[in-house]
Amino acid sequence: MRCPHECKLRPKKSAARLCPPTALRYFCTIMRKILLFIALLTTALAGRAESIDTLFHRAPEDVLPLLEGNTRLDLLDLYNYKMEAKAENIFGGTARLTHKTPDYLHVSLTNASEWEMKLLATNKDTLICVIHTRRAPAARSTIRMFRKNWQPAASTLPQPAPADFVAAGDTTDHDERTDILARLSTHFTEAHWNNSTGTLILRLSTEALNDTMRTKAEALLRPLHYRWEDGHFVPTTPTAQ
Repeated sequence: MRCPHECKLRPKKSAARLCPPTALRYFCTIMRKILLFIALLTTALAGRAESIDTLFHRAPEDVLPLLEGNTRLDLLDLYNYKMEAKAENIFGGTARLTHKTPDYLHVSLTNASEWEMKLLATNKDTLICVIHTRRAPAARSTIRMFRKNWQPAASTLPQPAPADFVAAGDTTDHDERTDILARLSTHFTEAHWNNSTGTLILRLSTEALNDTMRTKAEALLRPLHYRWEDGHFVPTTPTAQ
């Protein structure tokens, strides 16, 4: 016999209870939000990983052989804490991180060697320009271009001839000018990135000349300036500072 009050004794169904299709839609909405958060977090971390500090630390050994990974981290930590950023290179000498911005870094590797890294934007990517200068005794720089994964990047670098360095309006005797230029070589070109003006500066090194010839060469020559434009180095006039 059924109890007349059976209907009252049964527990009422919760109004908040969701039917299967509604529950599935709710679950999918939550999962989409979680996946979106993970994607945004991954993107943020990926962008952060491409900082100048991280790129410097990740530089391959053949690009920056004198500084081991832990030494690079030590230099970064000291510089970021506004302390004198110096550490020991692999030869036991002193390396110094002398200047760092979000897109530029300069390291004195030894007393006769320095290393620069500059981030250069293109339409689709950012390239890394590395300038390594050695003085033994004449200054000689090598310029290399890389992608942010440190794979070599195809890029046209300036290749000036010695005559391109002759100052405009020079009045040096023709034979003497020819003699000076014959003693110089583009293999002894010194490069430097001026981060204040945003220009690459090339100079013909004169250290290999004797004092008399060096004085004449310095009066004859002028540095060449290039700016980065549309993925290329373009000649430009010096910027007053």
